Amino acid sequence: MSFALSLVNGVYSTIVQVKVPQRFHGRVFALNTLVAWSTLPLGHGVIAPLGSALLGPLMEPGGALAPVFGPLIGTGPGRGIALMYVLFGCAMLGMVALGLRLPVLARFDRDVPEAEPDDLVGLRERARIAAARRAKASRT
Repeated sequence: MSFALSLVNGVYSTIVQVKVPQRFHGRVFALNTLVAWSTLPLGHGVIAPLGSALLGPLMEPGGALAPVFGPLIGTGPGRGIALMYVLFGCAMLGMVALGLRLPVLARFDRDVPEAEPDDLVGLRERARIAAARRAKASRT
C-alpha cells in the first residue's frame, strides 16, 4: 500500500506541476494537503477501531476468514488490521483499473493542455501594457 501511495503521489505531483500554472501550485498543494490530512481523524478514530473490532475476530484461529486469508497473512492478534490493509490495497488497485477504463482519465495527459510558464505570461502582460502606453502617448 505504501508503494502504491508513493507512486500515486508522484504521478499526482507531476500532473500538478505540468498542468497547473506555477502561480497556483501552492494553492493546489495546500488544498490537497488539507483534504488528505482531514481524513486522518476518520482513519484513526473510526476505521482503525472498527476494522479491528470487525475483522479481528474473523482472523483469529478458527475465525470465519482465517481459512481464506490465513495462509496469506496469518491468524491471531493484529491480523484483522493486516486484512484491512490487503482489502484497501485491492480497492486501490480496483480504482486504478476502473480509472484506466474511463476515457476522460485515460486520455487526460493528451487532452488537458500543459500550463504556460508564468514568466511567459508575465512577459506577454508587460508587452501588452507597454504597447497600451505607447498607443496612449501617440494619441496625445
